Amino acid sequence: MAQNVAIIGAGQLGTRHLQGLKSAKLAMNIYVVDNSDNSLDLAKLRYSEVPENEYEKTITYVKQLGELPPHLELVIVATSSAPRSLIFNELIKGKKIKFLVFEKFLFQTIAEYDEVSNKLREKSIQCWVNCTRRMFPHYLELKNILSGEDVLAFEVLGSNWGLACNSIHYIDLFAFLTGEQFIEYDLTRLNNEIYSSKRAGYIEFNGTILGKSENGCRLNLLCEIDEKVSVIIRITTKNFFIEINEATGVAFLLSDNEKKDIKVSSLYQSQLTGLLAESLLNNLTCNLPTYQESAALHKQILLPFLEKYNELAGTASHVCPIT
Repeated sequence: MAQNVAIIGAGQLGTRHLQGLKSAKLAMNIYVVDNSDNSLDLAKLRYSEVPENEYEKTITYVKQLGELPPHLELVIVATSSAPRSLIFNELIKGKKIKFLVFEKFLFQTIAEYDEVSNKLREKSIQCWVNCTRRMFPHYLELKNILSGEDVLAFEVLGSNWGLACNSIHYIDLFAFLTGEQFIEYDLTRLNNEIYSSKRAGYIEFNGTILGKSENGCRLNLLCEIDEKVSVIIRITTKNFFIEINEATGVAFLLSDNEKKDIKVSSLYQSQLTGLLAESLLNNLTCNLPTYQESAALHKQILLPFLEKYNELAGTASHVCPIT
């Protein structure tokens, strides 16, 4: 029997989720919601680019949440951060939802995190956040390698990778690989400038974020602005040094007596969403971080981001416009 699945937001990322759903080995009734005709046209085009498989699917494009069916097995909220909690509140008014996946950066105010948490609990909705590196095969392998290791340093070095909007990806990766959840941040080495984001209405930071975990691991997230430098991830333990370049697919592990190459298998969202849907709808769980886990990580970095934003903007806002 076909299950009802919806994507809210048919922008660049939402349409890649849609392509992934079409490839899923599941029968589904897929609904795409966006109030923009251009976005729905893009969704139709990208959906047509993916070949059909033996699992029957229907596709419906709508402009209003009210046009969705009353029962939905899975909803993916792929909007930008500013309207996300409002959309969530509207969505749950008249719909029964089993599984929910949020894009990130989750929300722009601290209050929204707890409000959404309470409503998820009230409505008995199981929710995850789309920090996708937990689904990459090489990070699953690396987690096994690091089991029992004391991680001393975790570094992300590169340029123009979106420090504000994408830092949560690497913070989540650190939490996944080490099992640590509490991090204190130092943003004094951020550049004293607010940059325009690629997305209208949002801002970016550049410079260096320093952090320290509860067990003493040092985090260093560096984003330069003028050089085309590929992002490098470096992990140092007592016994290993690991370096990963996702863009080139080159990664290795050094120890006292060997150098081991690591096969890098970074996947696009269009390759992941079908697997995610299969895992949730068949196995009732997935590898992504739960909402509660991810919300805690988000709030820890949102607070210093907000302080830095207010310092540079000369405001006292409770809203940090990152997405």
